[in-house]
Amino acid sequence: MISAQTLAYAEQVTTALLGVDALYRRESGDEDGLAVLNMSGGRHAPEPFATYDEAGLRFGRLQQ
Repeated sequence: MISAQTLAYAEQVTTALLGVDALYRRESGDEDGLAVLNMSGGRHAPEPFATYDEAGLRFGRLQQ
């Protein structure tokens, strides 16, 4: 059985990854992006990263 803590962590990773995808799409104009298929059904909003450094800090916090 997956713990509630593990599920909460997975949701945080999902929003962070969607945020990096949104940043990449904005900067590159690539319509496919990094997360080619977002299956969250709109449940997860991308985190609003302004830079890749900001995103890196978020993933660093998640890693801890």
